[in-house]
Amino acid sequence: MRSLALLVLLAAQGWALAQEMEAGREYPGGSSLRNSYFGVQVRVPRGFMARLAEENGVQALGMGSPEGVGALLLFQFGVPQASYRRLLSQPLPLGEARLEPRQAPRSQGNRVSVRGADGERGLVARSGSVNAPSGASVLLLVVGPVGLEARVAATFDALVAGLQFSKPLAGGGDAKLRQAWQNRLLGRLLSGSMADGNSSANGSGGVASDTRLALCRGGRFVYESRSTAFVSIPGGSGVSSVSEDGAEGTWALEFAGSSGAILALTDSSGLQRRVNVRMAGGRVLLDGRAVSLSPGGC
Repeated sequence: MRSLALLVLLAAQGWALAQEMEAGREYPGGSSLRNSYFGVQVRVPRGFMARLAEENGVQALGMGSPEGVGALLLFQFGVPQASYRRLLSQPLPLGEARLEPRQAPRSQGNRVSVRGADGERGLVARSGSVNAPSGASVLLLVVGPVGLEARVAATFDALVAGLQFSKPLAGGGDAKLRQAWQNRLLGRLLSGSMADGNSSANGSGGVASDTRLALCRGGRFVYESRSTAFVSIPGGSGVSSVSEDGAEGTWALEFAGSSGAILALTDSSGLQRRVNVRMAGGRVLLDGRAVSLSPGGC
């Protein structure tokens, strides 16, 4: 019993000594990093540099080593192991590379792993996932040159072994506020537009975007975004480009507090993005942009 108590105490001290991850900051090998929102702690392997990036509601910890081995960890919540098995059984796009699985995903307890490769580019990979009882999970990918396959495998094993989980903020918050936000958003379409531009003697340009997020009553979401960028030059022709983004899947109110709520959008592949919703001046803001609420959209 005393040995069990000692282990619990040591684990608590290790969590307290870990640094909270900050987007854009670099961390050297040997650093212990924690993400309190997901309740995850990671140890950066020796010889690597790590950096947390946040984009489009996705939190990813990237790592790299001088010899060309790289790692990527995605932090998620509420994604079951079965979804990861489906995802990891398919080719994984990574920039111009396409990592094909060499085998069917293997499950061992709360872990899934698979070996992959891109023969044309001489790359090998290890990918997998680890699910915690709290609902948090980590999706891992380690990739490197074919001549460093042993290093890739060792790095993957070290990252998995170094993961620790504690109670996350995700899935919590004030119960009354959660219910209030649930009632406000259920079955609603959140839509908004934004335009920004400038002009000078040399020409003009700008960006316009439209966003629609339907939060259906059955727990399904439909997300659509369209952005148009344009540039015009006096005496010349204008140039414009259009980019579109969209996804469908399931949504959940993941956290609610006095400053607003966080929605988790899980697409059909099992990958997530998060959006922040809050009230300001009597209006609803979606990731800082004012949006209108209307029935339907599903």
